[in-house]
This record gives sequence, structure tokens and C-alpha cells, in this order.
Amino acid sequence: METIHVVAATNDDYALHLAVMLNSLLENKFSENPIQIYILDGGNLSVDSKAKLEKSLQRFDVKPQFILVDASLYSGCLINRYYSMEMYFRLSIPDLLDHGIQKALYLDCDLIIEEDITILWNNNIDDYVVGAVFDPNELRREQLSIPKEYGYFNSGVLLININKWTENDILEKVKQFISDHPSALKYPDQDALNVILHDKWLRLEDKWNVRANRLNKTDIILAIIHFTGKTKPWNGKPPGKSAYLKYLDNTQW
Repeated sequence: METIHVVAATNDDYALHLAVMLNSLLENKFSENPIQIYILDGGNLSVDSKAKLEKSLQRFDVKPQFILVDASLYSGCLINRYYSMEMYFRLSIPDLLDHGIQKALYLDCDLIIEEDITILWNNNIDDYVVGAVFDPNELRREQLSIPKEYGYFNSGVLLININKWTENDILEKVKQFISDHPSALKYPDQDALNVILHDKWLRLEDKWNVRANRLNKTDIILAIIHFTGKTKPWNGKPPGKSAYLKYLDNTQW
């Protein structure tokens, strides 16, 4: 039975929210597929946070693997109060996982998973570099000169084809684009990924990445709630906050 490889990146500021996300994921996983969780750490994740993350997952008999990332690889990338260094670590996933792993699922920390992640994992991306959910941001697509037929995607949920990512040298291409076009980027890694992968991504069902601010405007059966934007369930009252609080109770924070 195929192992599901889930990857996230965090620091001390987001460790709690990662624990909430992973609890929601594991609480709603009903398949018998083994799961391995990898947590990317650029040196800003304390021993205490790591211990709390491990204890938060113990009841599922899942032990996360912490992987230290060389943060200097992203020294030239835009980093500020909204864009942390850890945001870029997803770009290195194929280089960080063991050889032989062919697919990985990257997840942002500010998500709540409400459906069995195995269903998402089982999408066939053999002919694509990534699977992602369409983002109806026509302005960004136009500003980045992406042809309309390809659209624009949100990078908070990425099903990654490891081999194709490596073959296409995506890490270096994205870093180069970020370096060459700093003034053109609003969402640095996401914009760059959309340009580089504009004709190499599979559109996943919308339910796998639904922005919280759209919860009251859609009739989509939710699979993943994504708390995009500045208003989060830990600093405000966005739609979907009750789901976050439900899983928060099961963490070590």
C-alpha cells in the first residue's frame, strides 16, 4: 500500500498552527495507507516546539521527521513580516526527501483538512509537475502575462511530482525568476511558480483549497479550508474559525 508523504514548513511562530493542521489531517484520514510527515525547519524551530509537535501527533501513532533546511539558499528572496523564509522551503522538497519517493503533498500551516487526504493523494499527476487548485485571481494572471487558458493557482496545497520537478529544474528557475523580477511579484513564490509551471500543472477539485473568506459565498463541499490573508483564526474571527478551535483542543498548546 502506497505511503502518503506530507510536507510542511514552520518556525516557532507557526508551530502551533501546524499542529492544528496536522491534527485535522490525521483526524479525518480513514484509509489504511501509511503516512509519513516531514517538517522543514530552517533553524527557527525550538526543541520545545518540536517536542510539542511530536506529542500533538502521538495519539495517531505518527512521528514526524524534522528536516533541517539550509536557509542561505533563499537569502536573495523577499522576506518580510508577511513572507517568512519558511515559505520558500517548499521549493526544495524534491531535494530533501529520500531518493525513491516519487510524489509529495505540500501543505501550508494555515489550513484545516476536513476530508480524507488519501483522496487528494490519489490524483494522477504522472504527466504534470504539480497538482494545485485554481485561484480566480485574473488580475495576477494578467499582470504575470500568463495565457488565460492556463489560469492561476494557489500554492498552499501542492501535489508534487518529484521526478518532473527535478527534471525541469524548478527550484533554480523559480529562484531566478524571483531574483530577476522582484518588483513584479505580489506573492513571491506563488507568482513565480505560476509563471514557471503555467502549462505544467493539473487542476485539482476546488474543494481541496477553499479560502476561508469564501466559505459563506460557495456551495462547494469543503475538503480543505485555507485561512489566506491577514485575518487568521488566532488573531480574528474569519469564517471557519470554529473548525480551527475544534482541532486546537487536541494539541499540546
